[in-house]
Amino acid sequence: MGKSQRTKGAAFERLVANLLKPLWAEARRGLVQSRAAGEDSDVTGTPFWIECKAHRQVSIPAAYAQATAAKAQRADPRPALVVSKNDRGEVLATMSLADWMQLVERAQDQRDVEIARERLDEIQRHPETVVTGAALESRLGLLATGKK
Repeated sequence: MGKSQRTKGAAFERLVANLLKPLWAEARRGLVQSRAAGEDSDVTGTPFWIECKAHRQVSIPAAYAQATAAKAQRADPRPALVVSKNDRGEVLATMSLADWMQLVERAQDQRDVEIARERLDEIQRHPETVVTGAALESRLGLLATGKK
């Protein structure tokens, strides 16, 4: 790999790290990999093993294979994420469908927790709206018979 390609790759890694800083303040370019090949992901300080690729035409499957092999070598449990950009193209993020589904599931679980907290806050602010036990059974029975 020539010097201009290394410079381009390093610049892209810094760009990705800076783009991720609002989400993960510790995001930074993984400098260890420049000293000893395969030592760390291209961007560290995130919950993902990130492989960055900026080329004329990026091979996403090859980049994903590189990321998964490197993280397996380190026994790193983080999901692999390839951040890639073809020349004059859009920046893409690619991960396995299984990892993506787990990510969405965790986000949904978090949303369910937020909804439960909102409901608990509402109950604490207005305890008179809480119906439990016999009163609830009575109301449900009346609703089933059409009475009010």
